[in-house]
Amino acid sequence: MNARRNEFYIWGNGARTRMLFESTELKSLNIINIIDSNSQLSGMFDYDIEVITPNNVKSFEIPVIILHATDPYSIELEIRLKNYPFEYLYIL
Repeated sequence: MNARRNEFYIWGNGARTRMLFESTELKSLNIINIIDSNSQLSGMFDYDIEVITPNNVKSFEIPVIILHATDPYSIELEIRLKNYPFEYLYIL
């Protein structure tokens, strides 16, 4: 595993992410960015974490936690189809 294993990206800045930040210990993780395909959210900060688009990801070695309210597997499929080379994907 990589040297940055204690860092995570969150993919998805919607209702499920908000719910988990407010009701779990998700915010205690070392989350470096929230990734969202909606470019209008890019540069905003939620929970003091900057939202970025997939094109602004700096390291593909950092694990991604996919949070999506209705269909997290569609996000996984998007990541695979667009050939984003993330080493680790986790779905909550």
